[in-house]
Amino acid sequence: MIKEAFFPTFIYGKDLQLDTKYFEKEIVEWSKQNPGVRKTNVNGWHSETHMHQMPQFKTLVDELLTMHNDPRPGIQTHMPARIKGQPPKHLWREVHLEPRENRVIMFPAWLWHCVEPNESDDIRISVSFNFIQDGFQ
Repeated sequence: MIKEAFFPTFIYGKDLQLDTKYFEKEIVEWSKQNPGVRKTNVNGWHSETHMHQMPQFKTLVDELLTMHNDPRPGIQTHMPARIKGQPPKHLWREVHLEPRENRVIMFPAWLWHCVEPNESDDIRISVSFNFIQDGFQ
C-alpha cells in the first residue's frame, strides 16, 4: 500500500480568556495617535510592526508565545492523499475560519490568507504576528 500526504500543514486554534475590550481601547487609541503603515490594508489602519514590544499588549504576546511553543498537536489539515497513478480529486483545499472574539488561529505564514474588507459600520480589529522558530534566523 502507498500512502502519501502532500504538504501537510498544522493549524492551531485556541480560545483565550483575555480582556478584549482593553485591547480594543488600546488599539483604537494607538490608531488615533499613529498614522500606521500602508501594506495590504484597504480602507483600514495597519499598525507599525512593534506591537509585540509594547507593554500594554504583553499579556496577549505571552499567550501567543505559550501557544506557539506548546508541543501538543493541534488541528491538522492537509491535502487529500492519493495513490500513485491516479489524478488528485482536489488540487487545492480552501478553508474559511469564522472570526470569534478571543480566538487565536496560528498557521504558517506561507499559507495563502487574507482578511476580507469590513463593509459594516462596526469596528473590526484583526491582530496578527509573525513568529520565527528557533534555528530559522
